[in-house]
Amino acid sequence: MKNTGLIILVLLLASLACVIPGINTRSKTPEVISPGTTKIPTNPPQENTTVPVVTPEVPTVTPGGKIIGSWDCLDQQSNSGVLRFDSDGTLAVSTAGPEFAGTYTSDFSTTPVSIDLTFEGRTTLCILEFSDDNHMRIDGTENEPRPTSFGKNTMTCTRK
Repeated sequence: MKNTGLIILVLLLASLACVIPGINTRSKTPEVISPGTTKIPTNPPQENTTVPVVTPEVPTVTPGGKIIGSWDCLDQQSNSGVLRFDSDGTLAVSTAGPEFAGTYTSDFSTTPVSIDLTFEGRTTLCILEFSDDNHMRIDGTENEPRPTSFGKNTMTCTRK
């Protein structure tokens, strides 16, 4: 549909008119002053007008205490590496090559845990699950949406 953007814009403007003081979509029709000139009615200023502010609930996002430490990880193709999560939100990944430094944020209020790994300005959206204090699995692929379940990209990790 070519007009979808226009319809969304009209709906958005109509919804804003309900919460922005001074905009009244139910005002009188415009008054014609002279041919080609129209006076648009305005609402008088309202004293002590309060606009309610709705603050969305934001999940707790912290570097998780349970994840802190070094982990030996193995993917399903038998590639191995070490992940090190520090309490300040930094992350190091090492494989057979050089070590890469990055950051992470985690949300332990979700099941599975949501964790975002950022390296060189690129963030990978992942999920994480602990089987006990010393074993976890993590799944996510760069440039893909956060997975909703563990699949072919899952790594199993053991605390060092």
